[in-house]
Amino acid sequence: APEALREPGGSGAPPHPDARPSPPIRQPAARTTMAAAPPENITSVPDRLDNGVTPPPLHPMAHNELFKGSKIQHEALRQHLLKEGKITEDDVCRLCKEAMGVFRQEANIVRLEGNLNIVGDIHGQYYDLMKVFEIGGKIEEVPYLFLGDYVDRGTFSCEVVLYLLALKLTYPKKIFMIRGNHECRALTRTFNFKNECLHKYSMRVYDAFMDMMDTLPLCALLDNKFLCCHGGIGPSFHTLEDINRIDRFSEPPEAGPMCDLLWADPTPDEDDDTQVKPFQPNTTRGCSYMFNSKAALRFLKDNQLLSIVRAHEAQKEGFKMHKKDPENDFPAVITLFSAPNYCDVYKNKAAILKYQNTLINIRQFKQTQHPYCLPNFMNVFTWSLPFVGEKMSQFLSDALLMADLDADYEDDSGKIQLREEEKAARKREIKAKVKAMAKFVKTYESSRIENEEMIALGGLADRKQPSSAFSSQERAKLMNLVQTDEETDEAFMAARQLDAANEKRPTVK
Repeated sequence: APEALREPGGSGAPPHPDARPSPPIRQPAARTTMAAAPPENITSVPDRLDNGVTPPPLHPMAHNELFKGSKIQHEALRQHLLKEGKITEDDVCRLCKEAMGVFRQEANIVRLEGNLNIVGDIHGQYYDLMKVFEIGGKIEEVPYLFLGDYVDRGTFSCEVVLYLLALKLTYPKKIFMIRGNHECRALTRTFNFKNECLHKYSMRVYDAFMDMMDTLPLCALLDNKFLCCHGGIGPSFHTLEDINRIDRFSEPPEAGPMCDLLWADPTPDEDDDTQVKPFQPNTTRGCSYMFNSKAALRFLKDNQLLSIVRAHEAQKEGFKMHKKDPENDFPAVITLFSAPNYCDVYKNKAAILKYQNTLINIRQFKQTQHPYCLPNFMNVFTWSLPFVGEKMSQFLSDALLMADLDADYEDDSGKIQLREEEKAARKREIKAKVKAMAKFVKTYESSRIENEEMIALGGLADRKQPSSAFSSQERAKLMNLVQTDEETDEAFMAARQLDAANEKRPTVK
C-alpha cells in the first residue's frame, strides 16, 4: 500500500523529541564469516516518509482554544478541522446542545429577506464547503441558507456539521440551516455518518448530533416569493400554514407532509407532459411523490409564490431550472446541488444560488482536493489482508503442487520406503490440501476484487447494489465509465445508475 495512504484521524506524526529510543533488535548470528557491505544508495526509513503528507493534530483542540469565554473561535476551528483535527467530545455535545436551543426558537418556515446565498447538498465534503464560502463571500457580509444533507456519503461529515454549528451560534441571523432527508437516524445508520462518529468520537457524539438534527427547521421563505426546502411538495399539504402545523421535533416519518418536504422530487421534464396525475408515487426514492409542473404551479399560485428552490438531486452542472411558468417565464422549480464530484465518482460540477437585489445568479465550482480515506474508515492493514492472503494461499498451493507424490522420504533413521497403499493415501492427503488451498485462494481473490471495486466506486459502495440489478457485462461497462477521468454525460449517468439503490429510503426495522 502507498506510504502516503493513512487512516483518517491517525497521527502519522514523527517520534516526540523526548521519547526514549526503542531497544536495539538483536540480530541472528551470521552463518558465514563474510558479510556483504550494504549498498551505498540504500535509504533509511525516516528519509522514505512522504513529507508532502501533513499528519493530523495528535490531540483534540483544547477547550480554551475553541472558546474564549462564551465566544466561539470559529476561524481557529476551521483551520483545525482542515488539518483533520478533532475537538473534545464535551465540546461537540456543548455545540449541539446550544444549537438545539437556537433551532427550537425558529419556526418550521424560517422567513428571510434581502440578499442571500443558497447552498444545496454538502454530504460530508468539508473541503468543498470551504470553496462555497470562498465564492459566496464572507458570512459577515452576506447571509447563507443551507438546504440540508450535511452528512453521509462523504468522509468529513463531522467537520461539516461542527463548523456550521459554530457559525450558527456566532451569527444566528446570518446562517440558516434546514433539514434534509439524510438528517435522520434511518439513513445515518445505513450510510456512513454513524460509522464516522464512532470512528472519530463515540456513540455519545452520534446521539448528540441526532438530537440536534431533530430540531432543524423544515424550510425557508425568501422575500415571500421563494419556498426553499430540501425535497419538494406533496398532496398532504396545500398551504404554508399546513407546513407550520407540522410537529417537526422527531425522526421523520415514512409518509406525510414532513416526509414530502424532505423526499419529494419534481417529475423529469421529458415525462412531465405524460404524467396525468399531479402526484405519482416516487419509485426512485421508495417513499413520497414525484410532482409535475401542474402540481408545482398550482401550489405556487395558491400561496402567491414565484418558485420552489430545492436540493436533493445530483445535477451534472450543479443546478437545474425546471419547467417554466408560462405566465412569467420563470422556472417553477430550481434544483441546487453543492457537492462537486459527488461520492468522488460523479464528476459533476456544484453550484450555489446568489440572490442579490432580487436578481438570481448561479455560481458553479469544481471539486477541491481532499485527504483520502478508505471506504467505511477501514484501516490500511485490514484493507490489505485479502491481497496478502491471496498471495500466500497461491504460494502454498503452488508448493503443494510441486510435491513429488511418488517419492520416498527420509527421517533421522534414514530413507523410508513407502508401500503402495501408503503412497496412495499420501496422494489423497496432498490432493485434499491442494483443493482446500484452492478454496482459500478463491475466497481471498473474491475479497480482493470486492475491495478494489469499493475503491473504484468511492461513496457509491455505502450500500451494495442487488446482484440482479445489472448483468456482468452491463456492470463492467458502467464501472469503466465511472473510472474514466473525462467529465462526460455518459460517466455521470453511469454513476447515477450504479448509485440507484442508494437513492431509496431504507426500510425501518
